[in-house]
Amino acid sequence: MGLLWAVGVATEIAFFFFSTRFGGARRAYGMLMAGGAVAIARWLLMAATTNTALLFFGQALHAFTFAATHLGAIFALTQLVGESRRAQAQGWISGANALTTALVSVASGPLWQTFGLHAYWFMCGVAGLGLALAAAAALDPRRND
Repeated sequence: MGLLWAVGVATEIAFFFFSTRFGGARRAYGMLMAGGAVAIARWLLMAATTNTALLFFGQALHAFTFAATHLGAIFALTQLVGESRRAQAQGWISGANALTTALVSVASGPLWQTFGLHAYWFMCGVAGLGLALAAAAALDPRRND
């Protein structure tokens, strides 16, 4: 389990290191949507297998499911609020992340007990909601005001 976690963290660090090659702030909404889409694929994979090699691959996708989403959110908020309010916006996003993580963590125990491996399907729903919200934000004409 620890090695799986380490793979996820290592790929996340690599993503952050190379993130400017992915377009940086210019691709904020693209990063958010890519993170959501890859998260759906990741959770579908995790719900479908206990194969060790595939689990390592699924953990490597953490680079996109967390890092791309996190950077995309920071870049998008900076564009929306400007440099002068970036710290405040990052505080709000940290709070939203903490609340979401807490709620999903509380739900995960009963979901796992009831559905076992298929509890990951519920994470697909969370990722799908995030993807839909990112797409709506990307299409909102007010985002460039």
